[in-house]
Amino acid sequence: MVWSFDVGIRINDYNINFFFLHWELESGNLPAALHRFRTTDWKGSEPQMAVHVARAYILAGRQSEILDLLSQINNRFPYAAERGLLADGAAIRNLVNEGDVTASVNVALRVQSPSKRVMALAIIAEALAGIPGLPDEQLTASLGDSVGEPYP
Repeated sequence: MVWSFDVGIRINDYNINFFFLHWELESGNLPAALHRFRTTDWKGSEPQMAVHVARAYILAGRQSEILDLLSQINNRFPYAAERGLLADGAAIRNLVNEGDVTASVNVALRVQSPSKRVMALAIIAEALAGIPGLPDEQLTASLGDSVGEPYP
């Protein structure tokens, strides 16, 4: 176990791969990140890791290299939407994906919390750019959000 300030971080294969995946993505070593993603057992967090990898490829303009990964991520949305299983952020993204950008902006502008509203607008921008998300994507508030509103 490694201690950083007052937090202990257990050193295991998952954490090492997690840190290296994010380091490879930040450094722009996308082939290494994709290889690490595909060869690591993510123990249930594979969808979240897939979105991180897909976003990096899209931002680099190389989405044609990960069509299988994008298809796998994007197929989760229709299934969850049909069953009413989308979280609040994902519901906004789904409106954009269905072509109703005006409705998504209206929903975002009705959000009372300023930080959640900004996050909703960021989700709309990501969806317009083709950046994927997950069905459980939520709008979360920051610690400095409006007074009196509980932190989630």
